[in-house]
Amino acid sequence: MGALLALLVDTSGLVALLRAGDRYHRACKAALEREQGPLVLIDFVIPEVDYLLMSHGARAAEEAFLDSLTDGTFERESLDDTDLIRATDVIRRYRDLDVGIVGAGLVAVAERRNIDRVLTLDLRHFRTFRMWGKKPFVIVPIDGDEGRVRRR
Repeated sequence: MGALLALLVDTSGLVALLRAGDRYHRACKAALEREQGPLVLIDFVIPEVDYLLMSHGARAAEEAFLDSLTDGTFERESLDDTDLIRATDVIRRYRDLDVGIVGAGLVAVAERRNIDRVLTLDLRHFRTFRMWGKKPFVIVPIDGDEGRVRRR
């Protein structure tokens, strides 16, 4: 049951959380303040977040993020061979959405760990993805009572 309370962390949600000037910062921060379970971060998200923070000149946020990788904020997951096989299947299945290894890897880890919640602003992919081809993701902070965010 504990794994069901976990929250996967995608690049877009994490960047919004770390950049105080991001228009979704408050919603992401408020949603995470309510979280009680582990925040699960796949290693493939790390370079994306680092690059985006650097490219926005958010050096202090980048440094805080790097510190958070070793202070227990996140439960880090590496993709094993089975995850990579599943991620490749996801990439093929959603070829028309130009899914990359990060999103597909999140689906693979979600299935392995039975986590159906994800911190993301990537509605294009995560509204379409289905765990095991059937179950939709709950998108934090957008779904439910978790601090609705208005889309553009």
